[in-house]
Amino acid sequence: MKIRPAAASDYDQLCELFEEVDALHRGARPNIFRKPDGPPRSMERVSNLINGPASTILVAEDGRILLGLAVVVEQPASSNPLHVPRRVVEIVTIVVRKSARRQGIGKSLIGASLAWAEKRGADHVEISVHAFNEDALRVYAAAGFQMSVHRLLLRLPFIDG
Repeated sequence: MKIRPAAASDYDQLCELFEEVDALHRGARPNIFRKPDGPPRSMERVSNLINGPASTILVAEDGRILLGLAVVVEQPASSNPLHVPRRVVEIVTIVVRKSARRQGIGKSLIGASLAWAEKRGADHVEISVHAFNEDALRVYAAAGFQMSVHRLLLRLPFIDG
């Protein structure tokens, strides 16, 4: 297995991987996530992530089969005067093909994402994960990530009249 930057020719397999993670989210949070009418990610969106000046998609590959991906994006500096200036990279998505899990692929993708962030001069790397995704929480904690923010959600009741 090797980790490399994604290429446009990976599009179909990238969509397969995005669909796996999207189905997980739809199943756990159908009030938030829905299946798109077209592919899981448009060719334009994937191309912008691959070729963007502040983003990449890293893939784990075995032969010609993509086993996983990581979408990594450098965030713009905060304009909030109360924030300490810092360079932040966000790991937006990590997914490992269901048939290839528990083989260290997620750990390798995290390591490659951290190396990408370090080359860009990042001070911090952040990742968001939904509370239901306990497997991902364990993987991220094992990689050294610590809780930073608890984001809470309250669904408002239906009010008649």
